[in-house]
Amino acid sequence: MIEVVRDPAVHDGDPIIQGTEILAETIMSELRSGHSPREICEHHPGLTTDGIDAVIRWAEKTYGPRWRTRT
Repeated sequence: MIEVVRDPAVHDGDPIIQGTEILAETIMSELRSGHSPREICEHHPGLTTDGIDAVIRWAEKTYGPRWRTRT
């Protein structure tokens, strides 16, 4: 299962999708803007829907169930 992780060597340790250098906050922003998982995957080569699911799980754990409406 893919997770959101922190790696001090990548983006100064900001949360990223495991196996990528894609910031979790970037995907959160795209989801909040109404982009579909398919659109997001097309915009980020190498990203899978499993990575998006990991961001959603992380966001719910970190920011709560209303994370999509928080700014």
